[in-house]
Amino acid sequence: MYFPIPCVILAGGKSSRMGQDKSLLPFGKYPTLTHFQASRLAPLFASLHVSAKEDKFNGQFPLILDKNSDTFSPMVALASILEQFHDSYVFCISVDAPFVNKEQIKALWQASKDFPNRAIVPKDPNTRHPLCALYHSSLAPMAKKLADKNNHKLGILLQECGAIYVDFQDEKPFTNLNHPYEYEAHAKALD
Repeated sequence: MYFPIPCVILAGGKSSRMGQDKSLLPFGKYPTLTHFQASRLAPLFASLHVSAKEDKFNGQFPLILDKNSDTFSPMVALASILEQFHDSYVFCISVDAPFVNKEQIKALWQASKDFPNRAIVPKDPNTRHPLCALYHSSLAPMAKKLADKNNHKLGILLQECGAIYVDFQDEKPFTNLNHPYEYEAHAKALD
């Protein structure tokens, strides 16, 4: 399955709970979690980019740098990302969500055909996953306005744009590696 849209890996967070930059942690046979994500996602999309505060990957990936490098916020990242594209959905995924696969992406993509110019967000029985979602580039001004007003909760953007939620019964693909014990359990499982 090929999705004719860009994919952006969000790799500019603070990684506070991990205690170190999770985007640079080795994962399985890959030098970093970012490399793991890029290698599996690049074949599925028209293009692949990495969103970050700076080039910490030594030019290995096409980057989209946050316009505001002092504020750690997914809203700032999203505004910077969406400004780069025109009249297109963009699949945005956090670097620490390595188990989302083409099955989940396909369900989001299919929903986007019925709902143009929105955010298409997965939802499992416990929570929503706005950092693993399709965002239409037309939402860039809304995201920028919220970021400029220091409204950094993605839930505000989702409410304002009339986000569409796609239900998934299995929460496992949306597992995030936020803490060292989660990372160690899953990184070793791939070896």
